[in-house]
Amino acid sequence: WQLLEVGTDLGFAGIWQQFVPHPENWYRPLTRLFFQFELALFGLEPLGYRLVALALHITSACLIYNLALLHLRSRAAAWIAGIVFLLTLHAHEIVWDVGDLHTALGGVLLAATVYVYALSKYKFALLFLALNLLADETGLLAFTLIVWHELCFGVPHLKAETTQRAARRIVSYGALAALYVTLRWFMTNGVFMN
Repeated sequence: WQLLEVGTDLGFAGIWQQFVPHPENWYRPLTRLFFQFELALFGLEPLGYRLVALALHITSACLIYNLALLHLRSRAAAWIAGIVFLLTLHAHEIVWDVGDLHTALGGVLLAATVYVYALSKYKFALLFLALNLLADETGLLAFTLIVWHELCFGVPHLKAETTQRAARRIVSYGALAALYVTLRWFMTNGVFMN
């Protein structure tokens, strides 16, 4: 209901206000903008929202499949990873609860951030991380997963040279995550809804 209230009250002209953090509000401006488009397309008809959420969830599963295939080099393992994600219990909330749009959208952006980072497309990964931070707070988890990816695949032997290269690769992602937390802290006087 909150998404509907914000969407109908602000419309496209006022939805940009959501990009400024407020202490009494969830900070998910990209999700609210995305919902604004859905509202314009589907109105109060729930089927469209559910189909979009299902498409986002399937996209996340495909990204997980691709990430597993990239690292495990096994189609069977990748299929298992994708299908398990697609069919586990959390899926009902993402697909059937329109208010959980931030999870459906954030999930795609989180998986995309890690996947394109694993492909060494660092600028795209930074862009997806920025979008993820604007969709919901899972962007902070995306940064953590990038660090974890470097620890597992970038510096498996912890040699000084490879560790320094990995640190240089992740510094911009850490700076973006720190900027996000700092701006939210100062813009909301230290009050975080989420």
